[in-house]
Amino acid sequence: MKQINDDLLNKYIDGELTRQEIDELEYFISTDPSSLEKLKTLKMVDEVLKKMQRDKAPANVTKRVMSQITSAIPDKYNKNHFFVIIISFFVLTIIGLLSYILTSYVPSQNTSSYSNTVIEKINLFILSGVGQFTSIIGGNNFHLIVASIMLIVMFTIYFLFESHKSFKKKLDSVVH
Repeated sequence: MKQINDDLLNKYIDGELTRQEIDELEYFISTDPSSLEKLKTLKMVDEVLKKMQRDKAPANVTKRVMSQITSAIPDKYNKNHFFVIIISFFVLTIIGLLSYILTSYVPSQNTSSYSNTVIEKINLFILSGVGQFTSIIGGNNFHLIVASIMLIVMFTIYFLFESHKSFKKKLDSVVH
């Protein structure tokens, strides 16, 4: 038989043992008076706990706790659209660069007629839809614009990481 412990006795009280385990435990308890006393004590505790009146948690306890957590976090972290603006800026930049590259493509004489017609259709679509944007970046100032964008990206990444670290510190101070 396994060693008798409180866990095994509680399983016996709760009826979670197999018939063979029950028989072995009852035999061991009949030969060991200290185990019998322990079993009686655990049965008494179980009965007292079953008779005990349980207090119910208030109906809105989860809502109150969550409102306290959100009120502890400053509003600037709850409503920060900075990240969305930066992502939008990157998407527009990529679209502009792709349109510039596709409109400045000059097909070579070695390419097939099918690929020429596809590229011509793409060029026509881009020139009709995004032509003004390509004229802005198509000039001599293209390198200046790209350098400015990279500078903005580096500052954005720096401030994004700093904002994240600050938010994490404040969140840790609220939690702990």
